[in-house]
Amino acid sequence: MRIGGDPKLYLALTLLGVAVPYAAFIPWIADNGLSPALFTQQAFETRIAAFAWLDVIVSALTVLVAATTTMRGARLAWIVAACFLVGVSAALPLFLYFLAKDSAKAAT
Repeated sequence: MRIGGDPKLYLALTLLGVAVPYAAFIPWIADNGLSPALFTQQAFETRIAAFAWLDVIVSALTVLVAATTTMRGARLAWIVAACFLVGVSAALPLFLYFLAKDSAKAAT
């Protein structure tokens, strides 16, 4: 699979995809501690919140399926880790980074 674009841009988006969600999550943890029950309750408290979370879950599954069909070894492990430790905001640009890096390498 080939993809255009500068791999450095995707890497920068990966870092942004880690920083932005954690900027909201770390203060929540500071206020509430690690409470999976409270997290789940608040995540699905309203229909719009449920919509957003279900969208993220389906997107994460899509990224994981795409990654497992195209990546192996350490690259796949990084994408899976990014997906479960951060979310799609980090896993997708990381996946695109690896694809763009391979495409740029093949073009030279």
